[in-house]
Amino acid sequence: MPKLILQPLAENAIVHGLEPSDTPVHIQLSAMVTHSSNSISFILLSVINDGAPYHPNSKDGNKRIGLRNVKERLIASYPDSFLYIKGGEGKFTEFHILIPYI
Repeated sequence: MPKLILQPLAENAIVHGLEPSDTPVHIQLSAMVTHSSNSISFILLSVINDGAPYHPNSKDGNKRIGLRNVKERLIASYPDSFLYIKGGEGKFTEFHILIPYI
């Protein structure tokens, strides 16, 4: 694993999900090995929060240095890995990293 690969994602959950919220926020970090339908194994790392929603098309896209660094470090260390981001109004914000498990 690249060192501190989850740190920017956990920090984003706190800064952008927890801090602007007026209600309690849950942040979940998880790691597991999972298998695809064609029996390829992956390490799945996830950071999920139910705070302020993530807007993938917001005008702050150029400020997303942490996300850009995570993507670049993943590709440099594991070219077949990827970062999947999901969110939006009324949805949990989810960051999932998939790394081939050999």
